[in-house]
Amino acid sequence: MIEAARHLHWQWRLGLWLLPLLGTSGALALSGATTDGADRFPFVVAITYQGRLICSGTVVYPRIVVTAAHCLQESVSVGGTRIYVDSYVEPGTLGVMWCGWAATRLTR
Repeated sequence: MIEAARHLHWQWRLGLWLLPLLGTSGALALSGATTDGADRFPFVVAITYQGRLICSGTVVYPRIVVTAAHCLQESVSVGGTRIYVDSYVEPGTLGVMWCGWAATRLTR
C-alpha cells in the first residue's frame, strides 16, 4: 500500500508526539471524562504543526500512522521536528469534502 504510493511522497515536517488524549486538560478536555494514564492508549498520537495540535492519529504498525486525509494535505509548509517519508491517501478522497483516510510511515 505505502510502496505503491511513492508518487505521493511529500517532504513535510510534522511533529508526531504521543498524546494521552484522555489525560489532558484545558481545550482537549471532555465533559464528564476522567483522566487516564498514557500507557492505556499508547497507540494514539498527536499531529502538530508549529506547536499546535492539528489532528490525531492511530499507530497501526510500529512506524505507520493512520489519520484523516485532510491532516496530510499538501498545503502544510515545512516546520516541526519529525519527518515522514512515505504516505498513502485513499484515491478519490481529496476533493471538496476532504474526507477519507491517509497513512504515513515515520522515519523513526
